[in-house]
Amino acid sequence: MSLSSTEAEYVCLLDVAPNAIWLRNLYSELGYPEEEPTLIFGDNLSALAITENPRYHKRTKHFNIKHHYIRDQIKNQKLITEYCPMAKMT
Repeated sequence: MSLSSTEAEYVCLLDVAPNAIWLRNLYSELGYPEEEPTLIFGDNLSALAITENPRYHKRTKHFNIKHHYIRDQIKNQKLITEYCPMAKMT
């Protein structure tokens, strides 16, 4: 159970990250390697900021360590995140 909307959005980003990495690996095995990082859109600026800034935050100390997988993938330049307002999402 999430304690904040930021944590809930961050966990949702984590749910997407392994699938994106799996697809990247599949395309690579099929002979279509991805040259650029995979773009993941999010609508919560706080959650997106946490993915890109690994600095310690008092408000995120209760996040489970497994939720920081997305940070590693961004650091390895496999994924990038970008803000997309809710009104523009399909």
